Amino acid sequence: MECSRCAHVGEVCCRTCGDEMPAGYGHECEDCYYTRTFHKRLQINTTALSNDTYRLAFSLYGEWLLKKTGGKRAALMINRHMMSFMEMNARWPELPTYPQLIESFGAQWIRRAQLPVQWMIESQGLYVDQDLKAEHTELRRIDAITSSMTSDVARAILVGYRKHLESKPNKRRNSLRSIRMALRSAGNLLLTSAAAGQALPSSSSLRLLLAETPGIAASLKGFITYLNVRYSLDLVFPKDNRDAIKLRRHRSELEVRALMREATQGIDVLDRWPAAALRYFHRVTRFRKADVTFILDAEQRGMLVRLRGEEYWIPMPLSRHEG
Repeated sequence: MECSRCAHVGEVCCRTCGDEMPAGYGHECEDCYYTRTFHKRLQINTTALSNDTYRLAFSLYGEWLLKKTGGKRAALMINRHMMSFMEMNARWPELPTYPQLIESFGAQWIRRAQLPVQWMIESQGLYVDQDLKAEHTELRRIDAITSSMTSDVARAILVGYRKHLESKPNKRRNSLRSIRMALRSAGNLLLTSAAAGQALPSSSSLRLLLAETPGIAASLKGFITYLNVRYSLDLVFPKDNRDAIKLRRHRSELEVRALMREATQGIDVLDRWPAAALRYFHRVTRFRKADVTFILDAEQRGMLVRLRGEEYWIPMPLSRHEG
């Protein structure tokens, strides 16, 4: 669609840069309009800063942003980025170091102020301490786990367990990452217990969680010991993985049945069938497609699967023309 001026006049020259542009733009092309708008906003925002250091810094940042993103994006973003400089201006007389930023504002603020921080790295020599960054990221995740608890009791248990993990006898062997993983598993057990109406975990809620997520068993053992000692419980860790095996078997059966129903409706399921059939009939769970060879039998009622030197036979899913 064209406006009437574009349709009748066509192209004209921008009075600012001289480049040709659609006549409907008026006297100025889009690039020149946004660049002019950007400089106007940059000037207005600069006067809002109370410190000469930050006025100069914001002005320099604006020119860097203009070159990096172009006039349109710079004009749309500069007002929002002004807040990052105002927050730094309110706290420090000079541009802060990375430790000052992460200690005061946290890693989430740094992600939000990605472009201002990138300018400080490229133009102001800001050094990013990756170890400190990783440490604060883990601390933020740990706080999020504690906050996700649905009851004050569960939150208090998790806070106490965190203190236990961070105590002197344990801190030497527990990194922040391992503490976070232990708290995540402990939090999952507390949420499972809360869903069953239990203020404190029980052996049944422990078995239920391990049936759903058997991979967290190792990270839960320390929490179970802590609960038994601290709250005088008698939680028993399952001796085997029987519940998890039953659950996987049930889910595998449901998957196979669902694919067979689709096949009877004429839906092509052959791309999904071999993996599901191998799981259900032979309990083969993990393999790469590149390592598998499929050979249909003569009657096309099944296929021979060759995988890592072993051979398996699986039936074909019934189509709507078969019975």
